[in-house]
Amino acid sequence: KDITERRQAEEDLRQSEKRFRQLYEATSDAIFTQDLEGRFLSGNRAVLDMFGYPLEGLLGRRACDFMKPELAPLFETEYLRKLKDTGHCQGITAYFARDGRKFYLEYQSDLIRPNDGDPFISVVARDVTHRVLSDRKIREKEESIRAILEANPNPVVVYGPGGKLRYLNPAFTEVFGWTQEEMMQGEVPFVPDDQREITAVRIKELYNTGKAGTLENRRLTKDGRLLDVSVSAALMRDQHGTPSGMVVNFMDVTERKKLESQFQQAQKMESVGRLAGGVAHDFNNMLGVILGRAELALLGTEPGSSLESDLLDIQKAAKRSADLTRQLLGFARKQTAAPKILDLNDTIAGMLKMLRRLIGEDIDLAWFPGPNIWSVKMDPAQLDQILANLCVNARDAIIDV
Repeated sequence: KDITERRQAEEDLRQSEKRFRQLYEATSDAIFTQDLEGRFLSGNRAVLDMFGYPLEGLLGRRACDFMKPELAPLFETEYLRKLKDTGHCQGITAYFARDGRKFYLEYQSDLIRPNDGDPFISVVARDVTHRVLSDRKIREKEESIRAILEANPNPVVVYGPGGKLRYLNPAFTEVFGWTQEEMMQGEVPFVPDDQREITAVRIKELYNTGKAGTLENRRLTKDGRLLDVSVSAALMRDQHGTPSGMVVNFMDVTERKKLESQFQQAQKMESVGRLAGGVAHDFNNMLGVILGRAELALLGTEPGSSLESDLLDIQKAAKRSADLTRQLLGFARKQTAAPKILDLNDTIAGMLKMLRRLIGEDIDLAWFPGPNIWSVKMDPAQLDQILANLCVNARDAIIDV
């Protein structure tokens, strides 16, 4: 009976060892043992498949033999020493297979001290090459996106779920003055009160439709300036396609708006100039008749008579009107250049009344003629145009100052 029980126990032990061996060989995780110098003592089939060696090709070799040579010192100091000091070590290490293929193992190593026999290292490891390479690609992609955002001259803001600020690029701080820390600490007056409603509507529309759009409105800077901006936004989605935030791009169009306004004003002035040129041309024809008739009438008038005085006044007023007409034709650029010798002081003095009307009553125009200046030869109408342009530019430059 004792012999039968012993044989049964031995058979049960053999069957248990067989099942353990089958499980040991069938698992996809690498299971192996090392001595205290890191040499392979045993290994299952998964280890052989990963390294591409038969068992005899691994036994007796150190794990660092399959790493980059420069990592060998770390194998001694970071791996073996930690195991001897703490009894445990875990991490991810890159190895090279027999065919040169690089793979990554995530391992859990424990120092085993049996009651009889020498201590050894037990290692369970899993091939995480795909995960490591995927994580690396994700990091590289994130770094590329970050570099693009950092280099973008336009302010960019990234919002997460619930509108929580996640990132803003350096251009945002440069243009608006707010730093990311200030924006995250609490609400700042970035969106003016009169723009809040339309902004909320467009955000809701973006989340509902998923369509990116562009909106021109205004934003406040840290120093209180109000900027005209073009705002474009796009949704971010998670792996399930659910909106997880949005990226907002701002373009400062304040200068563009100002130039557009100036261009529109220039177009208006051009239209006024064409109208003035047409009126002046017709008016000049009528003045020619008046001057001609006045001169003919003077020929038949007795010198010193009251009629002569009246005709001279008519002639004088018509000549002044002709000068004004000439200025208008010059302004409209419809008069052929006719340069002549001019005294700048006299010519400019004759333009002051028109220039003051041109710049408006709320701006003072001071005239300080220089003594004994040289004469110039140029078209009086072109000089008038130069003075008009200078005064208009000066007027525009001091608006709101």
